[in-house]
Amino acid sequence: MNKPRILVIDDEPNVIQACKRALKRGGFDVIGTTDPEEALRTVESDDISVIISDQRMPEIQGSALMEKVKRIAPDTVRVILTGYADINAAIDSINSGNVFRYISKPWDDDELRTVISEAAEKYRLTREVQQLQEQVRLQNEQLQEQNLQLQNWNDALEAKVSERTQEVTDLNQQLKKTLMGIINILAEMSERHSTVVGNHSKRVAALSSKVARKLGVTGDDLLQVQVGAMLHDIGKIGLPTEILKKPVMAMSQDEREQLKSHVSRGEVIVRMVPHLEEAARYVLHHHEAWNGSGYPEKLKETDIPLGSRIIAVANAYDRALNNQADYQNTNHAAVMEQLQQQSGTRFDPDVLEALDECLATPKVQEQVVDEVQLKPKNLKVGHVLSRELRTARGVLLLPKESIIQQEHISRLRQFERVEPFLDGLYVYRDRIVPESEIPAKEEAPLAVAETP
Repeated sequence: MNKPRILVIDDEPNVIQACKRALKRGGFDVIGTTDPEEALRTVESDDISVIISDQRMPEIQGSALMEKVKRIAPDTVRVILTGYADINAAIDSINSGNVFRYISKPWDDDELRTVISEAAEKYRLTREVQQLQEQVRLQNEQLQEQNLQLQNWNDALEAKVSERTQEVTDLNQQLKKTLMGIINILAEMSERHSTVVGNHSKRVAALSSKVARKLGVTGDDLLQVQVGAMLHDIGKIGLPTEILKKPVMAMSQDEREQLKSHVSRGEVIVRMVPHLEEAARYVLHHHEAWNGSGYPEKLKETDIPLGSRIIAVANAYDRALNNQADYQNTNHAAVMEQLQQQSGTRFDPDVLEALDECLATPKVQEQVVDEVQLKPKNLKVGHVLSRELRTARGVLLLPKESIIQQEHISRLRQFERVEPFLDGLYVYRDRIVPESEIPAKEEAPLAVAETP
């Protein structure tokens, strides 16, 4: 696997050398230059994952250089190095979409590596989405050609028609898998700054599917609900991180309007994928309210698409139950009581009733009450695994009842970037062992020690 290539531009060679030393320890291929024109030529001709530029240089401001880089290589992730006096210019560049992050000088090497790792991962995901989209396009063309061929065959070729029909079915399955691959990547990107622990989008999709089935939704309509739920927050990609992490009550009016724009932004993104027009409509309206007080169009009652009403309830339930700030002190009964207080105002009463029925089985109750799904970044020392943890290939990483230590957290974060976990990472919701009570020689997970 090729190392991500990082280009550093600064009028001071010693700054370039310092960046190289810090980033090479992070496994990056780092090159540098003091010449802005050479930097632009390199970006145009080479596969550069991330460009790091000083904001204040004799020939050109870093923000102006980044505008040129964006036009030449829009996928290359742009990072600004700035002194205190230049921070406002760097923030303006971020808000205008020209810069991913800024780093203050002098920097901390660990922070620099973390920021550049995130930037390189953003570049990788962007390229992967493009490749998948191209694959979908090619398979669509292939499918259209084969369908045309099927239409021109006569009755004497019935056996051949049957054979080709099977081929078309297989291609449709491949296309569906490719589509779901794109959806999963987009959902992952939308959760980078989520205030909800674990895989929020996947949980909302699973819960929305259950509620939709309870309400009699089937076939393609069910798929549209599932996809809309998976991508309900996709429009948050590109919004400023400081807004996404801020409580709504602490936002300014302008910040609230930016946050509200995620539904229309999300609708545009989802509508770009063929055959997901209905899912896009669900994304647009999932913040409408039953009494007409929601957004963006203040629709009321059954004027709101059923899929949007379902996603609204599932989203609110999961956010209340699994909020980063207090998920350990929250339970199913308290969340349902909170939602019921908004029945007939914010939520469709029938959808709320269907949700309650879906979560009424003892097995579901036990899972919801006793355990919570987390990501490695949400783990704390002392958490206890409620299920064994395995890789997607089935390799055991940690057994059930393992007590999480700091070494585990660091290694699991590394491992997550290489291979996903099978069925997720689950801990007991209300159990954290104090550090003083953690056994000094807790058995280390063998597989994690072999992290690539």
